[in-house]
Amino acid sequence: MPEPDRNTRIYDTAGELQKQTHSSDKGFWVVITGKGGVGKTTITAILSHLFARNGLNTLAVDEDPQMNLPYAIGIPTSDEIISITRNLNYIEEKTGARPGVGWGLMMSLNPDVSDVVERFGMKGPGGVNILVMGTVIQAATGCLCPENTLLDAVVRYINLREGEVILLDTQAGVEHFGRALARGFNQ
Repeated sequence: MPEPDRNTRIYDTAGELQKQTHSSDKGFWVVITGKGGVGKTTITAILSHLFARNGLNTLAVDEDPQMNLPYAIGIPTSDEIISITRNLNYIEEKTGARPGVGWGLMMSLNPDVSDVVERFGMKGPGGVNILVMGTVIQAATGCLCPENTLLDAVVRYINLREGEVILLDTQAGVEHFGRALARGFNQ
């Protein structure tokens, strides 16, 4: 019997993941992590479409500063992506720290994020919802700590119900584990 092609294996894996986690009364989270260039964004985009096609309310979160997930999901490159990092006033309002200004600032680790998905989320093809953290806007602006704090709070804030899934496309490496951004993700 010939070995199934890559797309068939990915589809089967998505189906198994859904069966394993969808039996509860809550939705589920999936974090896609690994080294750079291994296909995290591609896998996240494929899973997002598969889950949405199967009737799940799907939110794909692009935590990778390369910001390729919207395009992999099918957002035209001509569309403007509204990333969190481009809204410095909003980040400062929510976290108390303005990115790129000063060092050693105090920052709120539990900001109010009830409006983040509504303000910065995008609707992609096939019913996939997308939230993009963004990237470093210019050199010497410091780390993405306030932005990551905001994104972490968003992930913790969303109370998933049955039929809902969040997929997190991470940057290369393990920084998201150090920041505990991946806490609460099932797989």
